Amino acid sequence: MTDQAHRGTAAVATPQIDVMNIVLVLARFCLASEFITYGVRKFLHPDNISNLINAHGLPGNLVWLVIPWQVGFGWATFLGFQTRLAAVALFGFCIIAPSIFWIDNLENLTRDYATAGGFIFLFVFGPGRYSIDSQFGRNGRDVVGNMFASIWNNAALIDWLVVFGRALIALPFLADAVKKILRTGTEQAILQTGGIPPSFIYVLIAAEIVLGLMLLVGFKSKPVAAILMVWSAVLAFDLHSPAGFLGLYTEPLSTMAWNLFNKNGGTLSSFYKDIEVIGALLMLIVHGPGRISMDVRRGAG
Repeated sequence: MTDQAHRGTAAVATPQIDVMNIVLVLARFCLASEFITYGVRKFLHPDNISNLINAHGLPGNLVWLVIPWQVGFGWATFLGFQTRLAAVALFGFCIIAPSIFWIDNLENLTRDYATAGGFIFLFVFGPGRYSIDSQFGRNGRDVVGNMFASIWNNAALIDWLVVFGRALIALPFLADAVKKILRTGTEQAILQTGGIPPSFIYVLIAAEIVLGLMLLVGFKSKPVAAILMVWSAVLAFDLHSPAGFLGLYTEPLSTMAWNLFNKNGGTLSSFYKDIEVIGALLMLIVHGPGRISMDVRRGAG
């Protein structure tokens, strides 16, 4: 009877575990997608990026390092292969490159930092069950996990890494609220163009401040992350939708593929950055806010 009860409990629990691991696959895909796409775009048009790198006072030949870095570690992230190594590599990319190239674009800068926060969660917690590492890696870890296994025995370090990751994920929402405050008139005009009452700007500001701060301190973290994920999805598939840019409803598949990897301009970059933020928020939803959070202090984590 006990065995039957145990089997019944396991049967109920297993689907929930599977769902969370499927969500982790989706999160890894969201985090990796821009790197894979833009790595291929750089390979097809290296001169464009080389000139941009030169314009910022760096050697243009760096593009030949960036291409395999983005494509290789992007695929490694998605497949869950040497995942922690890939997470460290792309975390560094998300901090260093935007700090050089997006320093005058607060929206892109902070969304890249949020993506870096997602990679911190990936580094700390790993890729999940549905990954190459979990199937073939020793102790379910990649080379970084095995070489620096003592890191995971340092509870304080892990806790503060999660706090840092959570702060980075909250950053674009708090920064966007500040931007709206400083540019209230401009933001109201944008809303009015879309048929939205200008006064709604104050609702958006309040929502981003409150939800961003709740995420920062780890209060009601999972529902807050879910709300912000929905908002990011609205931005990605509505305001920043690449459908027109790609010719999603008007062009054949071959033309859409050409546009994806060759066409310049449009909202493609903003779309991908929203998708990456969704990936970071999914990581937080699955793993929670960590032990240094109000949720855990209140017994809700």
